[in-house]
Amino acid sequence: MALSVVSIGALIYVKQDLGIISSQPMPGAELDLALLGGPIAVILLGPGPIALDHRLGIEPRETAAPREPALV
Repeated sequence: MALSVVSIGALIYVKQDLGIISSQPMPGAELDLALLGGPIAVILLGPGPIALDHRLGIEPRETAAPREPALV
């Protein structure tokens, strides 16, 4: 999430005048767009089975259905 914010800020404030591919010595926005694509993919698709938390088995467990109150 933080990388997305930084990449969007770089695109808006720094790379706005250069365009996507720049002929100047300063690179264009292609790297920033590529770096923005990774976090967006994780946000939209989720971490998936290759994520470290899945491999180590430390994912949050699903909670069981709530119990009905006991009748007294």
